[in-house]
Amino acid sequence: MTDSKKRIINLISAYLITFAVFNIGGFASTDIMLGLLCVGIYAVLCRVTGITDIVPVNELWGDRVIRRTSFIISAIWTLLYIIYASDRLGGGMENRLFIAVYTVLSVAGIFVFVYVTVQYLIAHILAYATRERADTAKPAGEADDTSVEACSGAVRAPFSAGRFLIYAGIIFICLLPLFLVNFPGTMTVDSFDQLNQARGLKPYSDLHPWAHTLLIQLFWHIGYAISGSVNGGIAFYMIIQMIIVALSVAYAIESLAEAGLGLKGCIAVLFGYLIYPYNPAFAITMWKDVIFSAGVIVFLITLYRVAESRKWTVRDTVLFTISGIVVCLIRHNGFYAFIMTMAVFVLYMFLCTRRQNGGEKRGGRIIPICGMSLAIIILTCIFNGPVNNAYDVEPVDYSHNLAIPLQQVARVVSHNGTIPASDYEMLERINTTEFLRSHYEPGGADPSIQWVAFGDMAYLEEHKPEYLALWIRLGLRNPRAYFEAFIDQTRGYYTTMPPEQTEYYGILPNTDGLGNTPLIAGNKRIKINEISGKLHTVLPVYAILYSPGACLQLLMLGAALILLVSRKKKSRSGYALIAYLPVTALIFTVILATPLCADLRYAYPLMLCMPALIAITVMNLRNG
Repeated sequence: MTDSKKRIINLISAYLITFAVFNIGGFASTDIMLGLLCVGIYAVLCRVTGITDIVPVNELWGDRVIRRTSFIISAIWTLLYIIYASDRLGGGMENRLFIAVYTVLSVAGIFVFVYVTVQYLIAHILAYATRERADTAKPAGEADDTSVEACSGAVRAPFSAGRFLIYAGIIFICLLPLFLVNFPGTMTVDSFDQLNQARGLKPYSDLHPWAHTLLIQLFWHIGYAISGSVNGGIAFYMIIQMIIVALSVAYAIESLAEAGLGLKGCIAVLFGYLIYPYNPAFAITMWKDVIFSAGVIVFLITLYRVAESRKWTVRDTVLFTISGIVVCLIRHNGFYAFIMTMAVFVLYMFLCTRRQNGGEKRGGRIIPICGMSLAIIILTCIFNGPVNNAYDVEPVDYSHNLAIPLQQVARVVSHNGTIPASDYEMLERINTTEFLRSHYEPGGADPSIQWVAFGDMAYLEEHKPEYLALWIRLGLRNPRAYFEAFIDQTRGYYTTMPPEQTEYYGILPNTDGLGNTPLIAGNKRIKINEISGKLHTVLPVYAILYSPGACLQLLMLGAALILLVSRKKKSRSGYALIAYLPVTALIFTVILATPLCADLRYAYPLMLCMPALIAITVMNLRNG
């Protein structure tokens, strides 16, 4: 039997064993430990069956830098896993000594397991990358070209509008069945709120960005004019949204082909998008997160292209401007993520230009970047300020900006923390603290926000400095409660915790009397939706990309791999980390203000971009 067949059999066997552990052990399907377990079992089976590893694996295993990198990643992952599984570490014991022993042994075991597996994984991936680079190396005696293009070693293909449209067409066709099953699309409470504003049934509000509401208004009115029905207007908007998503993902794929990703890699990215049901489900849902995420993937790819080539084309300039505006206007935290991303990107380009030109002519590349970024920021401020005011757009309630602080105060109150009488009086001045005692929910800030919204919010806004000082005082007296409240509110975005809310299907119950009118498979609609919605709960390893926190941890591993390769002489693959910037900044802004602990839609830009980010990482390891 050939090594290739043995590897396939070993991989299937490793997955079957992992599935059994998942099923019997009570693990969540998104648990990243199951992925490491599958890798570890596969490695053991390959060794047992006598498969010869790629030559450099053993040498790389002993590399000091790889060991150190593996140690750092393992320490971080172990810490995050402790946060995720903290309620299970004590083994259900009541005696403090037994709890301590169980906890120490569990943490030690987790770290050793992660360290050994991650070290093997890094060594194996780098060995594979080394072999790929060796296979594409120039014959001895050829001139050495140290340009970015030459250093990448990639086989590049010119941008093909035909291929781009084919990819977009395939994606649109694959989205179509779920749309027809759930015609005219999926509508939730947030969807109806924006639709009613677009229809003129409610005053404009910026709770959901007004720019997105205007897009709904535009396309809904066109659809309504064509069909004469509310459902027709909704369907037209959904079709436009599906086209935007298909074009955005297809552009990312074709741009990666232009950067050196082969046909197999392009197909893998396309497949990676289509095999996760949340992508088709989100594409037919009237949410700001969908068009916003489509803008993010174009924005991300554009920055990656510029970082790789270190120059701006007309296409990059146009798409940077469009995607930058989408990122800043279609979701509130996008504006702050844009500023964070561009600050780092400008610094990166400045340093690269200085090294390349010996400190001369830096303004030729930096000034246009700063100019375009500043123009987008100014446009956003004008739109969200004077323009909103001119159209009487109601600003979002101040309480929605305080999700984390309110959760921390609520936890102190509900857990009978240390609160002086004078501070109690200040809290009672806003609303009764009994509301917080009876309604506080770890991981869900809505009750805490309602405590302010249903109370004297005007008084809070008038006395911001005093209540800021109150929040600080309570934190100093109750640091543990503050820390636990923050962890409970945010852990879904950096641990391997499964999402508490994923996708929805169909029009949810509403007072407008609207409902789904399936155009195909109407009698099987509920079953199709149920299977799509539950698929990730029964397939371990596959489901890892359903966990925003697990995806973020995978980015840590990818960043470590890129840095390991880029440290080699003449390697410039470190520019690939620029692609990580937008989604990392977005997750950071979500963590600072999330109202829900583990809602997949808040991290959807990361989820949508994961196949492309994985491809970028693999491509730059291979070509580094």
